Amino acid sequence: MRLPFMLPFLFASALLASCTALPPTTTHEPAPRPAPPGSVAASMIGTWTLTDSATGDIGELTLSATGLTGTMPCGTIDGVWVTAGDAWLGEMSLSDPGCVRDGALDAPWLTSTAGVEATDAGWHLLAPDGGITATLTEGTPGGTAAGTPDADVIYSAQPLPVDLSTGAIAGRWLVTEAAESALGAADPTAITRYPTFVEFTERTWEISGGCFGSGRWEDLGDGYVVAMGPGVMVGLGCGGPYVAPLITAMRTAGFDGDELVLFDRSGDELLRLVRG
Repeated sequence: MRLPFMLPFLFASALLASCTALPPTTTHEPAPRPAPPGSVAASMIGTWTLTDSATGDIGELTLSATGLTGTMPCGTIDGVWVTAGDAWLGEMSLSDPGCVRDGALDAPWLTSTAGVEATDAGWHLLAPDGGITATLTEGTPGGTAAGTPDADVIYSAQPLPVDLSTGAIAGRWLVTEAAESALGAADPTAITRYPTFVEFTERTWEISGGCFGSGRWEDLGDGYVVAMGPGVMVGLGCGGPYVAPLITAMRTAGFDGDELVLFDRSGDELLRLVRG
């Protein structure tokens, strides 16, 4: 039996249709565009032998363009992953009961990893302090070689950040503007009638007020960010603007005066927020 965890993309159409949307945002001049950091996504696609540095457990990790599957002594873990430069985030969506302890995933190799480092034999998964959480070596424990799908598919699934502005984004923020393209048409008063707050703490984000949501994020430096959110996502009947998909789409962030501005991978503006 698997333990289900809510995924933001499972019922996206229904959720978006049921949440109140916002008017178009004011057009703002985008920030400068330097060359983005290099991607490791294409090189990591395939099946690897995973050695957990904390426990010594050996298992199998398969990374596809759309998800991950880890087969460990505790059972099977399914989830999603994203990269930007040498940053790496993974999150569980389903797990066998044996891999869950006290209601949380008992797999530090996944939950504690913030980056990757290439080795002669594969990859090291790294904690924020640079410690090794797990080692990936080519092939499965039985010896099957890793596959390499078409690179265009991989880069489409694991997009790089493009636009840039600088500034720290940790803290609590109030949403003041949101992209109409992501939220659809409708009530121009929703943003004031349903105040929505986003709090960025160390490696996690959480929405309160309006429609709820939560997930993980990493500040890559120089304005580059990456986020994901198969955590709690509540859009159905919540009454306020549904901004969780905008958080997970952000790839760069910066300041316009006192406003924090989040951009997607194409440099299009997603959200504007002020300290709340």
